[in-house]
Amino acid sequence: GEAVASCQLEHAQLEPCAGWCEHDPMEILERVQQCVQGAMEQAAREHGVAASEVAGVGITNQRETVVVWDRASGRPLHNAVVWHDLRTADVVKELCEAHGGID
Repeated sequence: GEAVASCQLEHAQLEPCAGWCEHDPMEILERVQQCVQGAMEQAAREHGVAASEVAGVGITNQRETVVVWDRASGRPLHNAVVWHDLRTADVVKELCEAHGGID
């Protein structure tokens, strides 16, 4: 297959403390829904592709981001901790010193 549409939306970078970076999981969900809708509209408008003809959808993200969800409610328990958040830097340093290497 080939890519026939794409969409990209930014979301807020939350910095509750120096060196911390979080994202609102519900905002991420909203942006994904908006992008899927936008890409489907673009595919239909520019290529005449109907939703029933779509064989796959690709989603990309920059590095690792962690979200903890409540199993019963499906709601996030906290904001997502983003890959460049530094709150665990001291733990990482200790582990590297204890076990060797930083790679």
